[in-house]
Amino acid sequence: MIAQSSLRRPPRLPLIVLAVAMGLVIAQAVTTEWNGQAGLDEAATDVIFGFVDLAFVAVGALIATRLAGHRVGWAFIAIGFLLIAAGDTIAPNTAFGSVLTSAAWSTAFFLTGFALLWFPTGRLLTPRWRWVEWLGFAGTALVLIGYTFSSELCMDARAGFCEQWVKNPIGFSWIPHPEFGWLEPFVTWIVVVFVLSSVLSLAVRFFRSRGVEHQQLKWLLYTMTALVSLSVLEATLLQDIIPNWNWLWAIFVLAIPITTAVAILRYRLYEIDRIASRTAAYALVVGILGLVYTVGAVWLPSSLVAQDAPPLFVAASTLVVAALFNPLRRRVVSWTDRRFYRARYDADLVAEAFAALLRDEVDSRRLTDGWVGAVRRTVQPASLGLWVRA
Repeated sequence: MIAQSSLRRPPRLPLIVLAVAMGLVIAQAVTTEWNGQAGLDEAATDVIFGFVDLAFVAVGALIATRLAGHRVGWAFIAIGFLLIAAGDTIAPNTAFGSVLTSAAWSTAFFLTGFALLWFPTGRLLTPRWRWVEWLGFAGTALVLIGYTFSSELCMDARAGFCEQWVKNPIGFSWIPHPEFGWLEPFVTWIVVVFVLSSVLSLAVRFFRSRGVEHQQLKWLLYTMTALVSLSVLEATLLQDIIPNWNWLWAIFVLAIPITTAVAILRYRLYEIDRIASRTAAYALVVGILGLVYTVGAVWLPSSLVAQDAPPLFVAASTLVVAALFNPLRRRVVSWTDRRFYRARYDADLVAEAFAALLRDEVDSRRLTDGWVGAVRRTVQPASLGLWVRA
């Protein structure tokens, strides 16, 4: 009995690692505030990203506790610690801090590729992809050795060039810098091949998967799509409208560990179809209404009166947008449900067909068969029985 209870006890190491990460984040925040290294906005940003770093460690610890040996969980723990170390609050403006920050960012990047390669099972898709794994290990080792033991350290890098070099006290003259030395093209090619191969492995896994694994991969695909969309918006449309993107980036990056936990631990796994449908629907609604408002309040007045928009055009555009919102939302939600949320759309069709049967049918046996069929097609229970009072 004692042996069985000890086997069922969750492993303590992930919880200890989580406690250490919490202590490091708190110590960094206190040190930054004590030394006065940042203003109010920068301090708030550091706190937010410290919370994001801690979320990676927490989700990794949760996965490693619930699923012992799952490599994605330990990869997330390592990513969280590396992001904490890369915050440039440990020995700032020193050679040690420069080495730690550069090595931490590079290693976290490689670990992200490993997480994509192992997601969601914690294993490779097939043994044929093992060469990608070994390529990632080789690239990680090359970068770590280069940053740690290169003959010189870069203290100030700008626009792809190093502005300030210092002597590395533990460096060797025959080891080049991985970012600014002759080793840089080899490291770049390793990174490109490794990351593209990891993404390709994930795409192949997605198209081959069925059932639960397919739903797990949908969560990751949803998060990656959101991050790419945010990057495009920041680079094109909204870079002047929103002055500080750090808050948005923190929220979107925080979605990575959250959606990973939902996918791997299978908590409300099938809600992804509804989330994707609603996200696409409201994004389309906002885009269409924004275009209507821009045409009515900006383009039309400038074309007709060649001056700033009079209050009449602004008020009329606002009323048109308000009147269009509900009808447009219903139509767009219906279309996105047919495209992204087939289960709900098919269930609605079955319910409508059964309602029509109720209006037209009087035979109790046919009504009973229709009800049982509707429940089977919508709810899909493991077993179903119906008792009818005589």
